[in-house]
Amino acid sequence: MGIVTRTGDAAVRAFSAICPHQGCAVAPKGDKLVCPCHGSEFAPDTGAVLEGPARTGLATVAVSVRDGKVYPA
Repeated sequence: MGIVTRTGDAAVRAFSAICPHQGCAVAPKGDKLVCPCHGSEFAPDTGAVLEGPARTGLATVAVSVRDGKVYPA
């Protein structure tokens, strides 16, 4: 399970949607990615942890954009 965020007109970044704290799935909430289990918050453009209890950010997933579609790299 992953989350893809647009970082420019043709640029995207992708992250694991699994919170590194205890494995719950994060989801967009406002301008952040939030874990519903314990409230960890992550930056959607970098996956970095903004608010704990998670101590590390979301794992990066390598992707590429071809013909307007996102594919695993």
